Amino acid sequence: MVKVVFAILSILGILIVFAIDVVVSRILFRPGAEITAFTQLFTYGSAIPLCALAMVLVGQMEMLHLFRNRGLRPLNGFVTIMVTLLMLSPWLCSAGWLGGRSDQIEGYSWHIVWLGLSVIGGGVLVVLRGLRRPIEQSTQDLGATWIMIIYLGFLPSFAIMLRASRDVSPWDGAWLLLITLLVIKASDMGGYLIGVPFGRHKIAPTISPGKTVEGLIGGLTASVFVAIFLAWLGSSSVMTFFDDLSSRQSVSLLREYFAGLRDFFPEMCGLFGAVTQDGMNPLLRAAIFGLVVGGVGQFGDFLESVFKRDAGVKDSGHVMPRFGGILDLIDSPVLAMPVAWFLLTEVWGLA
Repeated sequence: MVKVVFAILSILGILIVFAIDVVVSRILFRPGAEITAFTQLFTYGSAIPLCALAMVLVGQMEMLHLFRNRGLRPLNGFVTIMVTLLMLSPWLCSAGWLGGRSDQIEGYSWHIVWLGLSVIGGGVLVVLRGLRRPIEQSTQDLGATWIMIIYLGFLPSFAIMLRASRDVSPWDGAWLLLITLLVIKASDMGGYLIGVPFGRHKIAPTISPGKTVEGLIGGLTASVFVAIFLAWLGSSSVMTFFDDLSSRQSVSLLREYFAGLRDFFPEMCGLFGAVTQDGMNPLLRAAIFGLVVGGVGQFGDFLESVFKRDAGVKDSGHVMPRFGGILDLIDSPVLAMPVAWFLLTEVWGLA
């Protein structure tokens, strides 16, 4: 019960962060507003990129602890720099701060630069370290460094790429990211609610003893249900409800927030519907999105469990009661976010 309550509170916290981000974006992008370099930046993200960076940096400290339990010495300072660059560059690119070409605005070229620098810079630093210390386990140290950069910088940066996409309106990127997170976390919660009382058949007891086949099926079912429900919601009468709220609220921030929600539901309908012309039923597309993203999120949970079991610990940290650390919270989105980005941008061409 404690886990369920904490999960609900975590979702509420996420909704607050997204609400702040969307409100700021709508206020800065309102008609007649002066556009400067800074307003352009905060139009395509504010609370979301900064909170995401803070979470992965906390996760970095937890991962460092896991690797040190194995006797490894990753280049932690270098990891911090590269993770920060990878996480923030899509946001900076969206505002044109890192160049005006299309590949620079989308962030692709800079991702290649940062990944190349990670490989070269990590190798150089390991060699320089070898001049001052014994070189035992240098290969493993370098491998741990690259794993941390990819796992905590490159993979979650696709969440910022969704938020800061220039192919949708400035605040729709936040809703796309929220949709993805809700579908992913539905898999986590569905797996827990079904797996704990009904789970009988273990999937990988040496990696994650608590994971069962029943929990996996429950998690995937929950992801598919949430995706289909949100897609259906876009065409329901709930739009009228939010139209009324957005017009009646006397407080400007609330009005902006509910206006954002009003726009969110049509976006949900378009997410699996009219965006592409392949003839596929929108609800079927939503089901595919939920199944694929939820399934990859489950594998993300297993991957983080591999890190923990190899380090000989049960939880990555103790930030959250009975949940563990930040890594235990972001393990599913880290692996699923690039897949969601690929489906939404390259397959269905939404963002």
